Amino acid sequence: MQAGGRSSAGAVEPPRVAWEPPRLAAEEPATTVWRRVVLALGVELHYQLPVARERDAAIARLIREAASQLRDLPWSGGPHPRLGF
Repeated sequence: MQAGGRSSAGAVEPPRVAWEPPRLAAEEPATTVWRRVVLALGVELHYQLPVARERDAAIARLIREAASQLRDLPWSGGPHPRLGF
């Protein structure tokens, strides 16, 4: 291939990009910390820390609302033992 991305026959070749396999959760950097919140039996919310104050408040509202929506379902297991909702 000649400079400029053209082969000797004159056809333009796409640029070569190094391919990297997708990262699995186990391969995340050690500095990545996730919080796991059980909303109901079989339902969890995971979010990455640290969290900005505004986002933290929104996540807390989301957790309360989701837990209250799931609480009375027959498979929910009742109120969360630590959160009380």
